[in-house]
Amino acid sequence: MTAMIIRSLCLLFCGFVLLTGCGRDSGDASSAHVQTDDSQTANRYVTLAPAMSQILIDMGEQDQIVGIAQFDMTAAKDLPVVGNYLDINTEKLLSLKPTHVLMMTGKNGTPDSLKQLAKQFDFKLMAYAYPDTIADVNQIVAKMGVALQMEEKAFAAGLKMQNQLVDLFNAVAEMDAVRVLPVIGTDPVMASGSNSVIDEMIRWIGAINVAGNAPVSAPTYDREKLVTLNPDVILLLMPDAPALVDGLADPRLSTFVDLPINAVKNKRIVLINDPLTFLPATTLPRIVRQIALAIDPQLAETVSDAK
Repeated sequence: MTAMIIRSLCLLFCGFVLLTGCGRDSGDASSAHVQTDDSQTANRYVTLAPAMSQILIDMGEQDQIVGIAQFDMTAAKDLPVVGNYLDINTEKLLSLKPTHVLMMTGKNGTPDSLKQLAKQFDFKLMAYAYPDTIADVNQIVAKMGVALQMEEKAFAAGLKMQNQLVDLFNAVAEMDAVRVLPVIGTDPVMASGSNSVIDEMIRWIGAINVAGNAPVSAPTYDREKLVTLNPDVILLLMPDAPALVDGLADPRLSTFVDLPINAVKNKRIVLINDPLTFLPATTLPRIVRQIALAIDPQLAETVSDAK
């Protein structure tokens, strides 16, 4: 764990160096237009991922967001919706006259149609691979600062996130290594495994993700395997889901209710329904805190409230 903290702090420093001294090649896909004189026109951002909106907000740029994607739970609710990066309402997008379109990409990368639009209509397309680690999120923040020529704002946002994470790490330093199963689906039971931000957040507070050794990032488990894993705590990660009712009688827990595992015996199945639970952005400390409290509610007196 200490090594992970040091690694993350080193990556934060590297991000700072990238921001301040090592050129302005951000590594983004499809940069069709670079605005060099902020006095000529104000930036107008269209974000195709909620994480992009949140990072801009934490950089103090919320008033320059003019359009968002579907299901954006972070930006202002009255902003125009342009679809999503795989299904863009081109007419709506262009009517907003963006200077920058920001997105996160999956394994297929940036759609060619967006690259062509950026070139044809002279806006900057900023595309980042979906992050697998906390350090990846920090690097996205740093690269955004370079691309937008807002290095100080980006560094401040990244530093705040990192300081909150370090504070949380220190607050849980004496916590026992609890075995946790982070569940992202219940029919069938699907967990967040290795190579995921959720996995790293669990390890950050010294807990053990019992799905962390799975060969895939989202393994599924039958009842026999759940008994073998025997987690002490089951985290139900379900953004915006209604609260659990009647304890183990809640229908969402039907798979677990009669299993001979510690989490069931001790009634340690906890729902985390924060809408930002899966958001790979500068709000990560907020979710790490909730995971820590779900594992050990007594930490409420020592774990600071990360917004």
